[in-house]
Amino acid sequence: MFTILNIFIFVFIILTIIALAFSLKRLSVTKNDLTAQIKIVSTFKVIDKYYTIRKNSSYFIAFDSKDIPKYEVTKRTYELINIDDSIEIEYSKFAFWILKIEHNGNDIENKQNVQ
Repeated sequence: MFTILNIFIFVFIILTIIALAFSLKRLSVTKNDLTAQIKIVSTFKVIDKYYTIRKNSSYFIAFDSKDIPKYEVTKRTYELINIDDSIEIEYSKFAFWILKIEHNGNDIENKQNVQ
């Protein structure tokens, strides 16, 4: 007989298994990046910028790219970047890890967003 607690535990276990599967996939793709040691250097155009209002606001810039569609920046960087600006990004080929990101030659990596 199923109780509410049993259903809750079952759903929790299923969600945990799904999260683990996604983590293992990401790890596999990252391993491919380390093996291949290929990075892509490209310039993206900023097509939008927006922020979310919460306890801790988040600031985003959106690119004309399907590989890296958006990037979270600091408030200071958000205020410096305009739509149509160019952003230079170095990223890994398979997992799209951002290795370097610059605006007008200045590093704009969000150190709080490093995984």
